[in-house]
Amino acid sequence: MDVRSSAPPKKYKTLRGAPGPSHTIVFVTPRKSLLAGVVALLVALVLAVPSAGAVEFERTQLPGAGKTHGSGVPPQTRIVGGAAADISQFPWQAQLRVNLVGGDAFLCGGSVIHPLIVLSAAHCFLDEFGEVEPIESVEVWLGRTAFNSGGELNFGVSLWQPANYNPEANFPHSNSFDYAFLVLDEATGQSRIQVAGPTERALWTPGRIATVTGWGAIFEGGPVSSVLKQAQIPFLADQSCTGPYGAAFDPVTMACAGVLAGGTDSCQGDSGGPLQSPVDGGGFRLTGIVSWGEGCARAGRPGVYTKIAGELVGSVGATVATIEREEEFSPEFSGIQVVGSGARPPGCAASEAALAGAGPPVAAANALVTQRGGEVRRATKALKIAKKAVKKARRSGKRVRSATRRLFKANRRLKLANQGLTDARREAAFAGEALAAATANRTASCG
Repeated sequence: MDVRSSAPPKKYKTLRGAPGPSHTIVFVTPRKSLLAGVVALLVALVLAVPSAGAVEFERTQLPGAGKTHGSGVPPQTRIVGGAAADISQFPWQAQLRVNLVGGDAFLCGGSVIHPLIVLSAAHCFLDEFGEVEPIESVEVWLGRTAFNSGGELNFGVSLWQPANYNPEANFPHSNSFDYAFLVLDEATGQSRIQVAGPTERALWTPGRIATVTGWGAIFEGGPVSSVLKQAQIPFLADQSCTGPYGAAFDPVTMACAGVLAGGTDSCQGDSGGPLQSPVDGGGFRLTGIVSWGEGCARAGRPGVYTKIAGELVGSVGATVATIEREEEFSPEFSGIQVVGSGARPPGCAASEAALAGAGPPVAAANALVTQRGGEVRRATKALKIAKKAVKKARRSGKRVRSATRRLFKANRRLKLANQGLTDARREAAFAGEALAAATANRTASCG
C-alpha cells in the first residue's frame, strides 16, 4: 500500500534524468502491510477515531522562501493511463515541492481554493505521528503545464493541519483526515475551485465520472512525464475499497475511485492533488484529494481519496474563515466562499427539460383516450338504437331498408370509434413510456 507522496516509514531513492542536479526523492512503503492474513486481524483491532464532525486544526509557521530546489527536482510518479492536459483546463492545479532540511525533497499536488490558500494532503507535510516534517521551504508552482518550466512561483508561509491526522494513533484508519491548508505568501490570480457542498452530493455518487490530475509516471515505477496529465475515473461504492483494503479504508473520511480492471489511476507524486467532478453548464467541483492506494493502477486495487466533500466539508469553510481571521487577511481576501452550492451533474438541466417536454404529450394522449372513449360510448348507444329500429321496422313491415342502412352506418361508426380508441391508447402508452424514460434519465443525470 502506498501513500501517494510520502509518509513514514520512508525509503529514499535518488532519481536522475530531469534537467539540473539530482535530488533525493521520498518514496513511501506501507506503514502496515495489508497481507491477506493480516486483514482479518485489522478488522478485529479497529480503534475509535474522532468523528469527522470534530475536526480541530493546528497552525504551523513555515520557514518561508528559504532554499529553492528549483526546476531540478524530478517527480516521483504521475497519473497512470491518462492523457496530457493543459493547465488552462485545470487552472487551480498546484505543484508543491516540499524541500526538507538536509536536501531531500518530494512532490505533491494541491488545489487553489482561495487566493491565499492551497488545499492539499496532510501526509505531504506530516509524519506518522502527525508532526510536521523538518521542512526548509514549500515551493508552490501555479499556472504551469510543463513540469519544469513556466508558471508563477509562490511559497507556503504557514500550514493548518488537522489535529485528528495521526497515522499511528488512528491505526488501522491510518490515513484518515488526510487534508491540510497551505497559506501562500502572496495572493494568486489563478482561477480557484470550490469544494462540493452538502447540496451537491449527486456530483460524486458511485458511478459518477471525475477527473484526477497531477504530475507522475506513466506506469507504476515507470518513467516520468514532462507535462500535467489527467485521467477520468469513476467513483466506486465503499465496498470496492473495504474489500481489498479492509479496516484501513475509513468510509467516513475516504472515498473510493478508480477502474477496477486496472490501467488508470493516480500514483505517488499526485498526492494532495484534486479529484474534480464536472458540473452542469461547465466547470468543476473539488470532490476528493489524492491520498493513498496499493501500487498504481493495479486490478482490484482502486485509489483512495480524502472525502473532502463528505462529512469533512463542514470543517473546510469554517477553517478557511479562521485562517482569514488569524492570518489577518485584508478585506479583499476575506469572506471568500470556498464551498459550493447548487451545482448539478452534467446533463441534469437537459434531462429536466426533456422531462418537462415529455409531460404534455402524455396529458394530450390521455385526453384523446378520454375523447375516443366517449365516441365509443356514443357509437355503442347509437348501435343499440339502430338495432331496435330494425326490429320495429321488420315487425311493422315499414321502412325496413332505411332502418337497415342506419344499422349498417351505426356498426361502421362503432368500428371506427373502437379503432380510434385503440390508436389513442397506443399513443398514450408510447407517451407514458417516453415519460418514464425521461424520468429515469432525469434521476440518473441529477441524482
